[in-house]
Amino acid sequence: MASMARIIIIIVVLSLIVAAIILATKYLKYRRHINDVLNGVEDKSKRISSPESTLIGVLIVILILWNGINLGMITSLQSSVNNLSNKISDLNRDMSIYSEDIAGRFKYVNSVVCSSNVVFVGVDMDSRSVELETEVQLRQFSDDTKATLFYGPHEVEMKNKGNGTFTATVNYGIFDVCEGAPTVVVETDGVKNAAELETFYYGPFWNDIFPEIYAAKLPWDVKLKNGHLTIKDEMWFLRLEGKDILHETEAYLVGEINGNEVSRTKLDIDQISYDKHLTVNVDEEYDLGPSDAFAYYIETKNSAGFTLKRLAWYYVADSSDDCMGYYDFPADVIFDSDGKILFSE
Repeated sequence: MASMARIIIIIVVLSLIVAAIILATKYLKYRRHINDVLNGVEDKSKRISSPESTLIGVLIVILILWNGINLGMITSLQSSVNNLSNKISDLNRDMSIYSEDIAGRFKYVNSVVCSSNVVFVGVDMDSRSVELETEVQLRQFSDDTKATLFYGPHEVEMKNKGNGTFTATVNYGIFDVCEGAPTVVVETDGVKNAAELETFYYGPFWNDIFPEIYAAKLPWDVKLKNGHLTIKDEMWFLRLEGKDILHETEAYLVGEINGNEVSRTKLDIDQISYDKHLTVNVDEEYDLGPSDAFAYYIETKNSAGFTLKRLAWYYVADSSDDCMGYYDFPADVIFDSDGKILFSE
């Protein structure tokens, strides 16, 4: 803004100097013309513009220039205001984040629990359940301190492992959902204190443990002409990070029309990792009616015997319809080892 003001001052000063030079030149020329007329050197009928008319023209030019400068200043000011508004918005967002962090830290400092951790320690295929182990580190404790974990409907006496560390294990069905944060009630010298755990799994637990392969690149070269669908493109597949309790045994790219399987391509899971994708060239053609819908699913079988079938991409012949609502694609389907549907949503 300061540099803009300096530029404007320079332009104004230069404009005034040029205007002064023009007026001085016109004035001297006009005086010379008057003298020549009086001395008979020039014909008095010859017309020459007076300094007054020249002054008016110069003033008009200066006014136009000044208006242009004002417009530039307004534009620059508006840009500065916008930048300032953006900075204020960023600052407010940062302050909100810092406030939440400070509030969390304050709660953490004043909590009876110093730290906590919840991990999956097992999956039971027969009972279709998961085993969750919760570990807490108490801030203050004594030899007779007791701790009880309330995790959803479960109430478990925690084991004292020494040095203020307590653990407890609970079992949940893989399709269960935990309502509310787990709570630890600590009793020391007859005084009870409760603390909610900041980090925990709330379910459905299959979504936390089932390994998953997803499409990082979807097909874009898709054409529909006279009811004939052509898909010819690359698809990239990656493994989702953070799900290591189970592992994939097989994976497939499955094509369906109106829920009926029309193609199945096996994916080489050994070529898929968290940061290295598998490329699959797709070249398929299908006939679609006006009310037909094509969908790609990724089926991932895991070491516990379950199969997760997750929607990756769909194409609807009549694009004016609300395809997700009208065609009701299931986003997730889970099968057991016998192919029986256990879950569909």
